[in-house]
Amino acid sequence: MTQRLTDTSYGVIPVWRGPEGVRVLVVQHHAGHWGFPKGHPEGDETPEQTARREAAEEAGLTELQLLSEPALSQSYDFERAGQIIHKTVHFYVAEVAGPAVQLQAAEIRDHRWATVEQARRLVPVNTGPLLDQLEQRLA
Repeated sequence: MTQRLTDTSYGVIPVWRGPEGVRVLVVQHHAGHWGFPKGHPEGDETPEQTARREAAEEAGLTELQLLSEPALSQSYDFERAGQIIHKTVHFYVAEVAGPAVQLQAAEIRDHRWATVEQARRLVPVNTGPLLDQLEQRLA
């Protein structure tokens, strides 16, 4: 019988309002997929502390102005080693002052500051509803 587990992560969707309009930071993990900085709590971190730490670790972003509360959420199922995992990720939308990033080489291969529409073409299809929520928040 396949065992079903649950997993919860927290992250940030960084937003930069540059000269060409609103851009969001998408990062490419070494596994090849694109997404937003996210991860699991360490110790007794709050969701916001986890999200801020992950943005700092993965992209070097430390000056974040959170724009959303509650956070946007995304849920999906995936299989790993014969186990079905139901994953929920809660993302804070956070404005950054500029486009400078410092990628964590151990986890992140590449990055792009993309329009929401460009991000839709990069991230997995199941991220579409999350980007719909983002567009509503930014409107």
